Amino acid sequence: MARELHRLRYKVLATGRDTRKGRGLEKAGIAFHHCDLSVNPTNVLRLSEGCDAVAHAAALSAPWGRRAAFLDSNVRATGHTVRARENSHVRRLVHVCSPSVIFDFAEQSALKEDALFGARPANDYRATKRDAEQIIAGAVRRGLDAVVLRPKALFGPGDTTLLRG
Repeated sequence: MARELHRLRYKVLATGRDTRKGRGLEKAGIAFHHCDLSVNPTNVLRLSEGCDAVAHAAALSAPWGRRAAFLDSNVRATGHTVRARENSHVRRLVHVCSPSVIFDFAEQSALKEDALFGARPANDYRATKRDAEQIIAGAVRRGLDAVVLRPKALFGPGDTTLLRG
């Protein structure tokens, strides 16, 4: 996302935990700040200053892992991002979620964007992405200008999840 926005001539500040990927972004001319969004909400607020919009795509995306890691990456980081947005002059928040939040252990087709969450989480990834989306929904009810995207199977240059290598 950062590379494409940069290509379109937007001024981009990327954040992340992976300094190796950050160096790659810097080599492409994209400002990068090493940051774990789940740790320090003040740092998240500082990063939002001067931004018109925030695209929040940070997540732990895996079928299995420690629940605490999913809570940190998917829920706590989203909460910090929302609070930073609410306490800054950022006009819009774009939150990248997952279609897994509506997975319900049965064939589903022609679902609309207001489809209900599945009855029970299939795993901690799905549960925490649902919780993060609920944080966004609560903030929207308080007046936050936000949009939630549920893209399926994100991949591209630098992907290490779907297309390793």
